[in-house]
Amino acid sequence: MHSFVALCCEMRRPPSFFDSVFLRMCKFSLTPQAAPQVLAAAHNASAENMFLRVTGRRDECGAVIHGMGFDELRPGDLQMESQGVKVVITPAHAALLDGTVLDFVQLNTGGTRFVFVNPNDDGCATNLGGCGYCDVRCRPAISCH
Repeated sequence: MHSFVALCCEMRRPPSFFDSVFLRMCKFSLTPQAAPQVLAAAHNASAENMFLRVTGRRDECGAVIHGMGFDELRPGDLQMESQGVKVVITPAHAALLDGTVLDFVQLNTGGTRFVFVNPNDDGCATNLGGCGYCDVRCRPAISCH
């Protein structure tokens, strides 16, 4: 897998019947700001013909940790397209990623980064791109727990 963002460990379990039914309903999207950044990263990594694989897992505190990288299609993957980017999600991650939006934001400090906005996560990590800590410079309206 060609990665341009640190990948997290995948949850390993065989897909179930529930997964195959749920996969038809799973929604994941990119904003108009994120898509060109992903496509440029794919070009720079010579991965234009690959999919953007998105992963998610809960850490020991219950926050969702996201990962993404370029990868080949695997059996059982959920395939979708958003803003011209071909995305795949494994069945093990579909429920956790349902409704997630990948954005690309300008930070108050002047930098930029990808941010996952995930309705399945109550913690700071989701709204801050899986940072693993509450960085109020990214989203000042979010209070840290």
